[in-house]
Amino acid sequence: MTIDQGEVRADPRYTSYQREFFERFVSKVDRGSIHLLLAPIGTGKSFVTAGSIAELLRIGRLRRVLIMSPAALASQWAYMLGDIGCDTAVVDGRALRLLLEQVGSSFNDWPIGSFSMSIDLGKRPPVHDAIVRVPWDLVVVDNAHALGGQRLQLIEDFAARENAPALLLLAANNLSRGTAAFVDQAIVVDWTAAINEIRGPVEERLHRVTCRYSLANDELTVMRGVCECALKLEPFRGLLLLHRAASSVSTLEETLLRWLADCADSSDSTLADAFGDLLDDVEQLRVDSKLDCFQALIQELIGDQTRHVVAFCEYRATLEYLAAAVERLEFPDYRLHGGLSAGQRADVLDRFERDGGLLVTTGASETVSLGYVDAAIHYDLPLSAAAFAQREGRYDRFGRRGRCSVFFFEDEAQANPLDGLLLKLVANSGLVTVDQRIEPFDVFGTDHAATFSG
Repeated sequence: MTIDQGEVRADPRYTSYQREFFERFVSKVDRGSIHLLLAPIGTGKSFVTAGSIAELLRIGRLRRVLIMSPAALASQWAYMLGDIGCDTAVVDGRALRLLLEQVGSSFNDWPIGSFSMSIDLGKRPPVHDAIVRVPWDLVVVDNAHALGGQRLQLIEDFAARENAPALLLLAANNLSRGTAAFVDQAIVVDWTAAINEIRGPVEERLHRVTCRYSLANDELTVMRGVCECALKLEPFRGLLLLHRAASSVSTLEETLLRWLADCADSSDSTLADAFGDLLDDVEQLRVDSKLDCFQALIQELIGDQTRHVVAFCEYRATLEYLAAAVERLEFPDYRLHGGLSAGQRADVLDRFERDGGLLVTTGASETVSLGYVDAAIHYDLPLSAAAFAQREGRYDRFGRRGRCSVFFFEDEAQANPLDGLLLKLVANSGLVTVDQRIEPFDVFGTDHAATFSG
């Protein structure tokens, strides 16, 4: 996107909404102004912001720009800007020390250009005090819907400077109280109502299918035991037990072992007996119908030469459980979770995008762009529609090409009530319309091609 003799010129990649934002933003980006771009996940907020920054730097309207984002996105911002000819430095702890040594006490000598930094690095007291003194022309705050505490204080301190920079906040969903109060006087652009127009018709982007499986008698016994045990717990803990049981046998077993240890410390014999009996039943299980359904689905996707598949789950134990099952199928698997360093995360994602296979991920994927995947599998579901929207935003993104097949799981008997209830939660939120329901033998039988054609 460029400005030529006062006229905006945009290539076909930009939607009319992005062009409108660019025109409004460049006409009003003055020192002290606050701007809020409010739009659902995956609608191209970063894309149009990068284009705006690059052009404003090119024509000299801006000289110094700081982009503050979650750590996992700092390099992504630099890559996105670099891809359109705007070199951007990623400022980690080491780079920041070198820059501060270079400028000394004269922050006006800070280099000209654009810089990308983790907001969690910027909020630390020594860094905070230094970074707000740099004469930025524009500070961009990604994931601004979640501002609070030290993060919010950092942004407020930018705005309170005598010669304050312009602020652009990018927010994806409901604003936190702190963010909402801060942006009360902001210039707001809201794309929320235009999500399908920006992304394209949902039926052209996604094909959603619920795969149903039947539990064996031993599994039904365990699920009944889980429900009975949950009733003996206070509500939140009971809900957590049900949720972990809906996730995987591995997660349920891990939870029971940990809670048994807690009971030993508290001398709670009643709960200890309930957990112990349930754990005995879990350890004697020799079948996992849901996992069998998952493995069969992976085999079908392999047979269809599906190149990139992502599987979402809530818990680390479930992640390891699924990845181990896929290893037996000799299909490349990659694991993305919160225990990885930034470098390890980048390596996993680079290899997955380059070589294909299955990426199994937990909530650690929240800031990851997976717009290139061919299939997405929700092995379990989170407890909130907002968390599910974050998952969908990984693959249902502005700029994705082709249709993504999206799979959910539900046990036919609904022995674990959460399986069906969570699916209804995301369906009733308006985020999901299930295209069709299919029995396992329909998916994995000889007529599977018709099933997947949707």
